[in-house]
Amino acid sequence: VAERAAALEADAERLRAGGRLIYVGCGTSGRIAALDALELPCTYGLAPDRAICLIAGGVADAAIDIEHQFEEDASASPELLLLKVDQNDIVIGISASGSAHYVRSALAIAKSKHALSVLISAEDPKNLFTTSTLLSGAALRSSAVPPA
Repeated sequence: VAERAAALEADAERLRAGGRLIYVGCGTSGRIAALDALELPCTYGLAPDRAICLIAGGVADAAIDIEHQFEEDASASPELLLLKVDQNDIVIGISASGSAHYVRSALAIAKSKHALSVLISAEDPKNLFTTSTLLSGAALRSSAVPPA
């Protein structure tokens, strides 16, 4: 709970400074992120251009079955570079296993640009990262049951 509270406070500070909330996900995780990004402007008044969602395979493919095309193996680096992520932004990667390359590449770019990077995963963060990887971000374990 303390980790989640710290991550949320860091998010709020960056949003107050004009940063953007950028979700990154694959498959179902990406679809859930997209729903949240769509809800933020109408429910909380966040400007629509400050709530962004990147989905592996592209938004057009998100409504169809693309999990079999290994879209999670692609890199999110081009999209993050085009968005010109900076220190005011928050990049939240969502991956049930925590291992999707698309999500991890986005978090690596975010970290290199000094953006806050947060991973939400069903996997225990200790199994995913070394301490040095988390210096500029957080890893939060969801309460969901990890995939078998």
